[in-house]
Amino acid sequence: MDVPAGAAPPRLRIELTHISVQLATVRVVAAGRCTTPGRPNPDVEPDFAAIVAQLRLNAEQYQLLSDSFPFRYRVEQTYYSMRGDSSRVNPRIETADYRSDGHGWQYRMGDMIERRSDGHTMMHLPTLRDFAGYEFLNNHCFRYAGLESTRDGDLIRIDFQADVQIRTPDVDGSVYLDAKTYAIRRAELQLTKIPAGLSQVTAVHVQTIFGEVSPSIDIIKDVHGITSIKHRGWGATVATTEDQHMYGFEWLGSNPARPTAQP
Repeated sequence: MDVPAGAAPPRLRIELTHISVQLATVRVVAAGRCTTPGRPNPDVEPDFAAIVAQLRLNAEQYQLLSDSFPFRYRVEQTYYSMRGDSSRVNPRIETADYRSDGHGWQYRMGDMIERRSDGHTMMHLPTLRDFAGYEFLNNHCFRYAGLESTRDGDLIRIDFQADVQIRTPDVDGSVYLDAKTYAIRRAELQLTKIPAGLSQVTAVHVQTIFGEVSPSIDIIKDVHGITSIKHRGWGATVATTEDQHMYGFEWLGSNPARPTAQP
């Protein structure tokens, strides 16, 4: 529409056509408390029970291979303090060396937190061996949460909750498995209870990314953790973050994908 210079603005009436659309039913289900922990019942959830059983088989195969073909690797850990404007300050970098034949920490009910000799508090991260172990399975409730499409393919999501009777810090969260191989690909973890003596902490969330270093051998390759803390004011520290990255991987003997022939 052309409006001549100096003319009064025209009055327009614009109407939209009313279209009625009926949406599909949306079902909202609240997550319940975990009061009856344990592995899925194959008589009630046969498909889900089969997935968990396959996860156990993968863990047993991982343990056999990692013991038979030991390896070592290094992890770089970067720590930051995060302010209210999302800026990260006060970086600190540490490195640590690990070996597959030194099993170290294993999951035990309510035993996720360790106070180190230097005064820092450390949260242990469950690995494939822990997620599929009877100690973990018998102390958590599990729920099949469907398939999720990612750029790396479809992933099976399994949600889990710690038994409400566990009085010390444990973990709730989700584990994601490759839909074809049931190999573990990712885990999202939340600490269930804040340890005594850390009253300034309000929540702990950790994401772990697993990578396959050889067929059937999956280890944690990357970690991103954030610890939310009580704060006062915009410029105060609201959280601390920890990023881990695995590098320097090395077989101590032969690679199981290319084992050395024995005479």
